[in-house]
Amino acid sequence: MAFNFMGTFSAEQVLSLLDFARKQLPDIDARVAYLQGQINRVGWIQYTLDEERRPESYVIEPENSVLAKYVRSYQFYGGDLLDLSVRSRGQWISYAQEEPDLDSTKVSTAGSLQAAAQVEDVENLHLDDAIPAIAVSKVKEFIRPSIQAKRERYEFKIKKALDLADQYLEEIILLVRRASDGDESLEDLATQIQYYLNEGEFPSAGLKPRL
Repeated sequence: MAFNFMGTFSAEQVLSLLDFARKQLPDIDARVAYLQGQINRVGWIQYTLDEERRPESYVIEPENSVLAKYVRSYQFYGGDLLDLSVRSRGQWISYAQEEPDLDSTKVSTAGSLQAAAQVEDVENLHLDDAIPAIAVSKVKEFIRPSIQAKRERYEFKIKKALDLADQYLEEIILLVRRASDGDESLEDLATQIQYYLNEGEFPSAGLKPRL
Protein backbone atom coordinates (compact mmCIF):
# COMPACT_ATOMS: atom_id res chain seq x y z
CA MET A 1 0.00 0.00 0.00
CA ALA A 2 1.05 3.59 -0.54
CA PHE A 3 1.68 5.76 2.51
CA ASN A 4 1.42 9.50 2.66
CA PHE A 5 4.31 10.06 5.07
CA MET A 6 3.64 13.79 5.31
CA GLY A 7 -0.08 13.38 5.95
CA THR A 8 -2.25 11.88 8.67
CA PHE A 9 -2.14 8.20 9.58
CA SER A 10 -5.00 6.26 11.00
CA ALA A 11 -4.16 3.82 13.78
CA GLU A 12 -4.72 0.95 11.33
CA GLN A 13 -2.29 2.47 8.84
CA VAL A 14 0.36 2.90 11.52
CA LEU A 15 0.08 -0.77 12.46
CA SER A 16 0.10 -1.74 8.79
CA LEU A 17 3.29 0.29 8.31
CA LEU A 18 4.96 -1.50 11.22
CA ASP A 19 3.91 -4.86 9.79
CA PHE A 20 5.32 -3.93 6.40
CA ALA A 21 8.61 -2.75 7.97
CA ARG A 22 9.00 -6.05 9.86
CA LYS A 23 8.60 -7.97 6.61
CA GLN A 24 11.57 -6.05 5.19
CA LEU A 25 13.95 -7.11 7.96
CA PRO A 26 15.01 -10.39 6.27
CA ASP A 27 16.22 -8.37 3.27
CA ILE A 28 18.59 -6.21 5.32
CA ASP A 29 21.57 -8.59 5.23
CA ALA A 30 21.49 -8.72 1.43
CA ARG A 31 21.19 -4.94 1.22
CA VAL A 32 24.12 -4.42 3.61
CA ALA A 33 26.25 -6.87 1.59
CA TYR A 34 25.40 -4.96 -1.59
CA LEU A 35 26.29 -1.61 -0.01
CA GLN A 36 29.59 -2.98 1.29
CA GLY A 37 30.40 -4.15 -2.22
CA GLN A 38 29.62 -0.67 -3.55
CA ILE A 39 31.91 0.92 -0.96
CA ASN A 40 34.71 -1.42 -2.02
CA ARG A 41 34.07 -0.49 -5.64
CA VAL A 42 34.07 3.26 -4.98
CA GLY A 43 36.91 3.21 -2.42
CA TRP A 44 37.76 5.35 0.60
CA ILE A 45 40.63 7.40 2.02
CA GLN A 46 42.36 6.74 5.34
CA TYR A 47 44.25 9.83 6.53
CA THR A 48 47.16 10.02 8.97
CA LEU A 49 46.93 13.25 10.98
CA ASP A 50 49.69 15.30 12.55
CA GLU A 51 49.68 16.73 16.09
CA GLU A 52 47.44 19.58 14.97
CA ARG A 53 44.92 17.16 13.45
CA ARG A 54 45.86 18.09 9.90
CA PRO A 55 46.29 15.37 7.27
CA GLU A 56 49.94 14.61 6.53
CA SER A 57 49.61 11.37 4.56
CA TYR A 58 46.91 9.06 3.26
CA VAL A 59 46.16 5.59 1.95
CA ILE A 60 43.48 4.82 -0.63
CA GLU A 61 41.74 1.47 -0.40
CA PRO A 62 41.23 -0.65 -2.42
CA GLU A 63 44.08 0.12 -4.80
CA ASN A 64 41.95 -0.71 -7.86
CA SER A 65 38.92 1.28 -6.72
CA VAL A 66 37.24 4.04 -8.73
CA LEU A 67 38.54 6.60 -6.23
CA ALA A 68 42.14 5.38 -6.63
CA LYS A 69 41.87 5.82 -10.41
CA TYR A 70 40.46 9.32 -10.02
CA VAL A 71 43.28 10.27 -7.63
CA ARG A 72 45.96 9.00 -10.02
CA SER A 73 44.45 11.10 -12.81
CA TYR A 74 44.16 14.08 -10.47
CA GLN A 75 47.83 13.78 -9.55
CA PHE A 76 48.81 13.40 -13.21
CA TYR A 77 47.35 16.84 -13.89
CA GLY A 78 49.18 18.41 -10.93
CA GLY A 79 46.67 17.90 -8.13
CA ASP A 80 47.69 17.09 -4.54
CA LEU A 81 45.19 15.12 -2.49
CA LEU A 82 46.50 16.61 0.75
CA ASP A 83 45.73 20.09 -0.55
CA LEU A 84 42.32 18.87 -1.68
CA SER A 85 41.65 17.48 1.78
CA VAL A 86 42.56 20.81 3.38
CA ARG A 87 40.39 22.75 0.93
CA SER A 88 37.42 20.50 1.62
CA ARG A 89 37.65 21.58 5.26
CA GLY A 90 37.71 25.25 4.32
CA GLN A 91 41.35 25.67 5.35
CA TRP A 92 43.14 27.51 2.57
CA ILE A 93 46.67 26.80 3.75
CA SER A 94 49.81 25.85 1.85
CA TYR A 95 52.28 23.52 3.54
CA ALA A 96 56.04 23.29 2.93
CA GLN A 97 57.09 19.70 2.36
CA GLU A 98 60.17 20.02 4.57
CA GLU A 99 62.19 22.51 6.59
CA PRO A 100 64.86 24.59 4.78
CA ASP A 101 68.31 23.00 4.88
CA LEU A 102 71.21 25.46 4.65
CA ASP A 103 73.89 22.78 4.40
CA SER A 104 76.06 23.89 1.45
CA THR A 105 76.51 20.28 0.33
CA LYS A 106 72.83 19.73 -0.23
CA VAL A 107 70.46 21.12 -2.82
CA SER A 108 67.75 23.04 -1.03
CA THR A 109 64.16 22.00 -1.75
CA ALA A 110 62.45 24.42 0.62
CA GLY A 111 63.20 27.95 1.73
CA SER A 112 65.64 30.33 0.06
CA LEU A 113 68.54 29.13 -2.01
CA GLN A 114 72.01 30.17 -0.97
CA ALA A 115 73.84 32.64 -3.14
CA ALA A 116 76.54 31.14 -5.32
CA ALA A 117 79.23 33.09 -3.48
CA GLN A 118 78.33 31.33 -0.24
CA VAL A 119 78.68 27.84 -1.67
CA GLU A 120 82.16 26.37 -1.51
CA ASP A 121 81.39 23.12 -3.34
CA VAL A 122 81.54 24.11 -7.01
CA GLU A 123 79.87 20.87 -8.12
CA ASN A 124 76.72 21.78 -6.19
CA LEU A 125 76.29 25.34 -7.43
CA HIS A 126 72.69 26.38 -8.01
CA LEU A 127 72.74 27.47 -11.64
CA ASP A 128 70.60 30.33 -12.89
CA ASP A 129 68.04 28.78 -15.23
CA ALA A 130 65.65 31.71 -15.33
CA ILE A 131 65.87 32.18 -19.11
CA PRO A 132 65.11 28.56 -20.11
CA ALA A 133 62.45 28.45 -17.38
CA ILE A 134 60.71 31.38 -19.05
CA ALA A 135 60.72 29.48 -22.35
CA VAL A 136 59.21 26.42 -20.66
CA SER A 137 56.59 28.64 -19.02
CA LYS A 138 55.62 30.04 -22.41
CA VAL A 139 55.18 26.50 -23.74
CA LYS A 140 52.78 25.78 -20.88
CA GLU A 141 50.77 28.97 -21.30
CA PHE A 142 48.35 27.71 -23.93
CA ILE A 143 47.80 24.29 -22.31
CA ARG A 144 47.47 25.53 -18.72
CA PRO A 145 43.69 26.19 -18.97
CA SER A 146 43.15 22.70 -20.38
CA ILE A 147 45.22 21.09 -17.61
CA GLN A 148 43.41 23.12 -14.96
CA ALA A 149 40.01 22.12 -16.36
CA LYS A 150 40.96 18.42 -16.32
CA ARG A 151 42.32 18.70 -12.78
CA GLU A 152 39.16 20.42 -11.57
CA ARG A 153 37.03 17.77 -13.26
CA TYR A 154 38.83 14.99 -11.37
CA GLU A 155 38.64 17.02 -8.16
CA PHE A 156 34.86 17.08 -8.60
CA LYS A 157 34.80 13.33 -9.29
CA ILE A 158 36.86 12.62 -6.16
CA LYS A 159 34.49 14.62 -3.98
CA LYS A 160 31.45 12.95 -5.53
CA ALA A 161 32.97 9.51 -4.98
CA LEU A 162 33.66 10.30 -1.32
CA ASP A 163 30.11 11.63 -0.88
CA LEU A 164 28.71 8.46 -2.44
CA ALA A 165 30.78 6.21 -0.17
CA ASP A 166 29.58 8.24 2.84
CA GLN A 167 25.94 7.77 1.76
CA TYR A 168 26.44 4.01 1.46
CA LEU A 169 28.02 3.89 4.92
CA GLU A 170 25.24 5.96 6.48
CA GLU A 171 22.64 3.61 5.02
CA ILE A 172 24.50 0.58 6.39
CA ILE A 173 24.55 2.15 9.87
CA LEU A 174 20.82 2.89 9.65
CA LEU A 175 19.94 -0.65 8.50
CA VAL A 176 22.04 -2.30 11.19
CA ARG A 177 20.50 -0.07 13.86
CA ARG A 178 16.92 -0.84 12.78
CA ALA A 179 17.62 -4.60 12.72
CA SER A 180 19.32 -4.59 16.12
CA ASP A 181 17.82 -5.13 19.57
CA GLY A 182 18.98 -1.79 20.99
CA ASP A 183 17.76 1.78 21.04
CA GLU A 184 16.04 2.99 17.87
CA SER A 185 15.73 -0.53 16.54
CA LEU A 186 12.52 -1.27 14.66
CA GLU A 187 11.07 -3.09 17.64
CA ASP A 188 12.07 -0.29 19.99
CA LEU A 189 10.31 2.24 17.77
CA ALA A 190 7.28 -0.05 17.41
CA THR A 191 7.05 -0.28 21.21
CA GLN A 192 7.10 3.51 21.50
CA ILE A 193 4.43 3.94 18.81
CA GLN A 194 2.23 1.26 20.34
CA TYR A 195 2.49 2.99 23.70
CA TYR A 196 1.33 6.31 22.24
CA LEU A 197 -1.58 4.58 20.48
CA ASN A 198 -2.66 2.78 23.64
CA GLU A 199 -2.41 5.92 25.77
CA GLY A 200 -4.31 8.07 23.30
CA GLU A 201 -1.30 10.35 22.79
CA PHE A 202 -1.18 10.06 18.99
CA PRO A 203 -3.75 12.68 17.81
CA SER A 204 -2.71 12.54 14.14
CA ALA A 205 -3.60 8.81 14.14
CA GLY A 206 -7.22 9.74 14.61
CA LEU A 207 -7.17 9.33 18.39
CA LYS A 208 -8.03 12.04 20.89
CA PRO A 209 -5.31 12.89 23.40
CA ARG A 210 -5.98 12.00 27.00
CA LEU A 211 -6.84 15.12 29.02
